[in-house]
Amino acid sequence: MKTSDRKEAASVLVVDSDRDEGRALRRILLRRGYRAELSRDGLDAIARGILRRYDLVLADVSLPGVDGIEVARSFQNAEGRPLVILMSDVPCRKVLARSDGLRLAGVLSKPLRPGRVEAQVRSLLGRRPRETSETPVRGRLDGRCDLF
Repeated sequence: MKTSDRKEAASVLVVDSDRDEGRALRRILLRRGYRAELSRDGLDAIARGILRRYDLVLADVSLPGVDGIEVARSFQNAEGRPLVILMSDVPCRKVLARSDGLRLAGVLSKPLRPGRVEAQVRSLLGRRPRETSETPVRGRLDGRCDLF
């Protein structure tokens, strides 16, 4: 489907303090026809969430100050409750333990694989956001974070 054929492109907020990774991820999403914005810290991401509605938030766990888990927590009560995917270079069991009770669409391990990210975003945004966000992420706690 061409971008012009869509009624309105899905809106994605990328939250990553690593400038190069964040920009690369944003470019991938823009090329696929999504509206994508980049935030470099947790406080900015939370402020953006107050000002506008997102369909998906991709947040790095290791942000300075307000981390990605707190960003995810803040979006649980946001209008439209966006899907949230956490990205992390720490063991998955630590991420899941710290995010217990959060409704996550998934956790991606870093370094990110562009094909995997594209496939997951396409898969998730093809579903109704509330259906996916109502169920906490579940998976094996074997250290891998690509749980969906």
